[in-house]
Amino acid sequence: MLHLVHCFRFPYCATLTSPVSRAMSTFTLDSKRMTALRRLRDWISSNDSPLKPAFGDNASDVSNAFATTHEPATGLSLVYFRQTSTKELDNIVSNAARAQQTWCCLAPLERSKLLHTVASLVRDEAEWLAELEVLDTGKPLWEAKADIDACADSIDLFAGFIPSLSGSHVTVPPNPSSSIFDAFTVKLMESMKRLQVDDPFLPDTSMGALITPEHLQKVLDYISGAVAEGATQLYGGTRPEFPEGSYLARGNFLLPCILTNCNDQMKVVREEVFGPVITLLHFDDEDEVIRRANHSKLGLAGGVFTKDLATAHRIAAQLQCGSVYVNSFNYYPPGIPFGGYKQSGFGRENSFDSVLAHTQLKAVYIEGGKLPEPFPLS
Repeated sequence: MLHLVHCFRFPYCATLTSPVSRAMSTFTLDSKRMTALRRLRDWISSNDSPLKPAFGDNASDVSNAFATTHEPATGLSLVYFRQTSTKELDNIVSNAARAQQTWCCLAPLERSKLLHTVASLVRDEAEWLAELEVLDTGKPLWEAKADIDACADSIDLFAGFIPSLSGSHVTVPPNPSSSIFDAFTVKLMESMKRLQVDDPFLPDTSMGALITPEHLQKVLDYISGAVAEGATQLYGGTRPEFPEGSYLARGNFLLPCILTNCNDQMKVVREEVFGPVITLLHFDDEDEVIRRANHSKLGLAGGVFTKDLATAHRIAAQLQCGSVYVNSFNYYPPGIPFGGYKQSGFGRENSFDSVLAHTQLKAVYIEGGKLPEPFPLS
């Protein structure tokens, strides 16, 4: 969503309604998508749209380069926009720095009230924001709705932090071992085959489209590169087939892929693919799997699936990553710090720790007038 919204915020946008209108008149689209496109078209052309220059209107600072945003699931052009110039970017950063000075002068309760208002506005427009997210990213609608809900919850969470700036406690309710590798692989394939790769606006869709054609090709290159290095493409990793003439035929869809016969030196194992690709590597004992996992230059998240609680605690304590999931995955409620080790990012977000990252400690010493000087100068 940030990608699309930022396009709208940049000054000197070109005429943006034509791609959406043309898409609506050229293709026979489902009603959900038509509704979303119609709202997008009306929003762009409305007086309330944030298309007006937001950070000054000096024409000499404007770039002449244009780009187009496409819907990942259909390839339809959504908006044309003028790309930001280096000078514009400098102006945006400078204005943001000046705005921060105004923000920090607001009383804590006023800042808290403003953020709670933003959270309410997000909830009021949750359906529309979720549709916009689907148009921009290609993720399923149910997932986009969950993201928007989490966004509003997170804003409320940080709004609550502001008046007190305190609090540190929050309560909240995959590689197999060699002995189970074959059975695990069979069950994994069965699960993958049940995933519905389809229109992200459909309620039963498990996985939507990748965000751009370029990224789709990058993921395909990871798969073909792994096969060239000796991996076996056990399942998926190909483009799904849609009925002839379907508006989804041009979408950036990819069937989830399982790669076996992998090793720790392969590029697809060492790097983040950011695509639906699973590499299966088995291990023989606990020390081995911890050593191999920690050998990675990355460390965003790890997972442990076990029936033994002691094993879960022991491995979780030794894994060098920012989050460890035990018998679950991809769960990060507001209030729990999210971030990685090593080359998986800096700092933490989603919790009070991120508030501290945006503050600086200062000690102020005030002479009381009648106190003895502990270190007299004369």
